[in-house]
Amino acid sequence: MVSGRGPATVTFVALALIVLLSTRQVYAVYALKGLSPAQVALILVGALGVYWVLSGHRLALGARGLAIAILASLLATVVSFNVVTTHVLPHVALIQAGQGIAAFAVTVTALIGFVFLFAAYPDNSARTIEMLLKALVIGAAITAAFALVQFGTGVDIAAMIRIPGIMKFGDTGVAHGIVREGVVRAQGAAAHALELSAVLTTIAPIGVALVYSAQAAGRKAWPWALLTIVVIAGSVVTVSRSAFIGLAAAILVMSWRWPVRRLAGLVAAALGAAAVAAVSGLGVFDAIISTFMGSADDPSLQSRARGIDYVMAHWTEHFWLGQGAFTYPLGPEQPVLDNEYLSRLIEGGILGLLTLIVLMITAIMYAARARNRCEDVPTTELINGVLGALVALTVVASVLDVSAFQQISMVRWLLIVLAGAAWALVKRNQKVQT
Repeated sequence: MVSGRGPATVTFVALALIVLLSTRQVYAVYALKGLSPAQVALILVGALGVYWVLSGHRLALGARGLAIAILASLLATVVSFNVVTTHVLPHVALIQAGQGIAAFAVTVTALIGFVFLFAAYPDNSARTIEMLLKALVIGAAITAAFALVQFGTGVDIAAMIRIPGIMKFGDTGVAHGIVREGVVRAQGAAAHALELSAVLTTIAPIGVALVYSAQAAGRKAWPWALLTIVVIAGSVVTVSRSAFIGLAAAILVMSWRWPVRRLAGLVAAALGAAAVAAVSGLGVFDAIISTFMGSADDPSLQSRARGIDYVMAHWTEHFWLGQGAFTYPLGPEQPVLDNEYLSRLIEGGILGLLTLIVLMITAIMYAARARNRCEDVPTTELINGVLGALVALTVVASVLDVSAFQQISMVRWLLIVLAGAAWALVKRNQKVQT
């Protein structure tokens, strides 16, 4: 019975991921405390995971070191949140902390659901990994398409999407009309252009991996190539430095196992696309060049400089556990950070920051080990995509407080689980062969 339900459950989660990325998470289901349809779906799967445990089964991922790192990071957040009860905080900060812990509970429930997919249906692991990666690319391509339309016409399609009778809409927390170097930065279905950039930059390596996996398996690769081009094009119109740096870092890591001809082909394609953009007269090309050149008047750089200065001056005031999870900023005197690591340091102290860094490094190591030991070529390509995505996300986290955005935060936890699941799959296959 369990194995029979497996594909249906995975398909349900895949659809939820597509909805997660292709709709703004300010759309909420009525009477469910502001939860979006995608969150509700993932919570339901998480509830299945809880039922699985209560029924006497183990919720094991098969990657003990990564499981410990996940639990340590979650525990550090909970302990840091308890610090809130020891401080006298402004009323607004208390509300903010309450909303933060509620969102954290949703994330943990979804995380349980992700692990459940592999704990309950281990024989379907390879197919599950493939389906979830495809769902991420499809969802990313949809939001990227929205961004391209928004950039070309100014029409915000994502703001028009409604499900009458099921969803309500609140625009709180969504940034609009952000301009850089004279170009309005597209945001697609994300809450902010930076979140869209992070989502697309993280998922683009997965799209590349799906192309090569399909080729290795003798299947059609052009649909995934087309979707990946849309994803990368969407990341460009966010006019974000981190998109290029993150994707370059991902390709660098992924190319370790690639033939030289493949890497040369990708570099040539990228240079060709840049040349076409340069002669096309599109303002986005000049904006990107100006962004990389930098300027003392760049408000983004100025804002981040203020954030770094503030954290460096104040983080030792709450050395071990920080000022409390989900409490930043406490007021206007605390500047915007746009940096997951600095946010973790000021909110969770040195323990919070270290557990986050260890978690990301551990996930990357598990994905790398799985890729290096996998003997099935199509699966190796998929795992390589997970590795590239984790590396890209680690980079973009330096310019975005990932935990504050629902889409990219959920993608991060899924990728971490996929790294562990990939390792467990490879290890299990090696035991069968011996």
